[in-house]
Amino acid sequence: RTYLIGKPDDRITAVYRAVREVSDYALSLAKPGVSIRENERKIRKFMGTKLQELGLITENNPESVNIYYPHSTSHYLGLDVHDVGDYDQPLQPNMVLTIEPGIYIPSEGIGVRIEDDICITNSGHTVLSTSAREPKIALAESS
Repeated sequence: RTYLIGKPDDRITAVYRAVREVSDYALSLAKPGVSIRENERKIRKFMGTKLQELGLITENNPESVNIYYPHSTSHYLGLDVHDVGDYDQPLQPNMVLTIEPGIYIPSEGIGVRIEDDICITNSGHTVLSTSAREPKIALAESS
C-alpha cells in the first residue's frame, strides 16, 4: 500500500496514477486460461509506456523498465506468502495470487506500490483485498 505523509505534489500524484493504471490493467488480464508469465510480459510493456509518460525512460525495453520496476507483478499465495507454482501454467479457478505493481524513483525519494490479492474465478477474478484498494493518506507536517 501507499502511505503519504503530507500533501501530494503533482509528481507523486502522477506516479501514483501511473501505478494505479498498471494495477487496473494487470487486474483486467487476470482470468482463467492465461499464465502469470504471459500476463507479466504484457504488464511490463504497459509499465514501460507509463514510465515513458513520466519521463523516466526513453526506450520501452526490459532493461529500462527494470530500473524503476525491479520485481514481478504477481506471485502465487498459499501456505507461504510467496508460494511455489508454475508461472507458465494457465490460471485456473480458485488459484490465489498477487497483483502488485510499483514504481520506485530513488533519486526523487518516491516509491509507490499497490498490492492486491486476487482469486481466479470461472469468469475472471475476485479482489480479496477490496477494503484496502484506496490509498491511505496520513496528513502530517514533515520536519
